[in-house]
Amino acid sequence: MDNSLNLFFGQKPNDDFLEDLSSFSKLKENEISKLINKVIEWYTKEDIDREWEEWTKSLPKEEIEEKKSAIRIILFIFKEFASENINETELKEDFETLKLPQKYFDYFIKPLKSVKKEFREKTLKDKKPNENFLASIDWRIDKKTYRDGMEKNVAIIEFIYSDKGEKKVAQFDLNLKALKHLISKLKQIEEELCKIKH
Repeated sequence: MDNSLNLFFGQKPNDDFLEDLSSFSKLKENEISKLINKVIEWYTKEDIDREWEEWTKSLPKEEIEEKKSAIRIILFIFKEFASENINETELKEDFETLKLPQKYFDYFIKPLKSVKKEFREKTLKDKKPNENFLASIDWRIDKKTYRDGMEKNVAIIEFIYSDKGEKKVAQFDLNLKALKHLISKLKQIEEELCKIKH
């Protein structure tokens, strides 16, 4: 799958997600519905592992692995939605991109809305601090007209990054001199970080 997802800040999903998605997609509709309900039932409890072990003790190993993969997908989507990293419209777009049936989306949204507060509290309690990262850089060369009527070529640079789990965008218009200055400063920063590392 080459399409980007809102769940991944507009980037392509990672390989682990795609592998789990493959297992999730193989399950029958009634199994998915049952797993979603189980996740909601278990997640707000203290000892999820005990609940899982009790529920899976009579299942074959292969089936357990399939269900684990599906549960990782369900939990990931629930946590992202409950933490408000993605809204209902964006999640629906992702389901369409992933070619998952509309009824699967309904299976997620309807029960989650009623327990969103509990899910959010548990998610924030369990979640490690969000790591800030640069998701991507888009750029193009364009002409900019100044007040005196002069035109100059500039680089339009757009940084798409995650700040405490929130997707943000910063845009700069840099002429050649400003761009060289930025590159020089970044090299300076790189050198300092390398010194500290060693």
